Amino acid sequence: MKKNVIVGLIVAVLVGLLLFVSFRGSNKAEDLSSMGTSANLKDTLAAEEIKIADANYKETDDQVVIYMFRGQGCSHCLEFLEYINSIVKEYGSKFKMRSYEVWNNSDNGSLQVKVAEKLGAEVEQGSVPFVIIGDTTIVGFQESDKKTITDTIDKMYKQKVSERFDVMKLQDEPSKKNDALWVIIPILVFLVYIFLTKTDSPEVKEEPVKKEAAVKEVKKEVKKEVKEEPKKAASANNKKKTTKKSSSKKSNNTKKSSKSKK
Repeated sequence: MKKNVIVGLIVAVLVGLLLFVSFRGSNKAEDLSSMGTSANLKDTLAAEEIKIADANYKETDDQVVIYMFRGQGCSHCLEFLEYINSIVKEYGSKFKMRSYEVWNNSDNGSLQVKVAEKLGAEVEQGSVPFVIIGDTTIVGFQESDKKTITDTIDKMYKQKVSERFDVMKLQDEPSKKNDALWVIIPILVFLVYIFLTKTDSPEVKEEPVKKEAAVKEVKKEVKKEVKEEPKKAASANNKKKTTKKSSSKKSNNTKKSSKSKK
């Protein structure tokens, strides 16, 4: 009965944990790629009246995605875009852009907050430029960011597309973890049940019984020896007395024999 209660409690806790994690995962499972309104590199540059440096630039499926949250007319955003345009000829085959204007689009502003939360970045809505390349984030823009950008593009481009971190596809992660939990938790429940069943098995119960029987047998032998000890001592004394009497009779007989001869 006690074993069944323990197993029941463990199962309830593990199932509750699984449902809790699944529920949290389902809350986070948002298709961020369908949220907001984005623009590609050419349209983003055109919005700031920047002519693209490479007229032959085109997007492909294997390019690294640069996500940018910007504000129309933002000076630092403009500096960033001018730098990106300056490396199009050298790096254009390796990257493409998806930009979101947040100052005049509240949906894009909400998306910025969600992306920042998922990345653990402390960025307020409307703080621009906010740039994401893989798991690398850049807030604002300064000279030192240029090397970070090119290094990150190079590193990610060498990876397989399926292995690249993409914040807009982060919703896939909780589902994978949940799938694993649905396999792991039943296995844990089974192992706990086997363990508790084994500890309650006849073989395990027999061990203490055998030990207890052995102890009782030893105690019985000790008591028996204790009881027989006085008897043994008395018997020994009787033998001594008998021996003394025999010796004494022999001595007397010897003396009488000596007198009669005289």
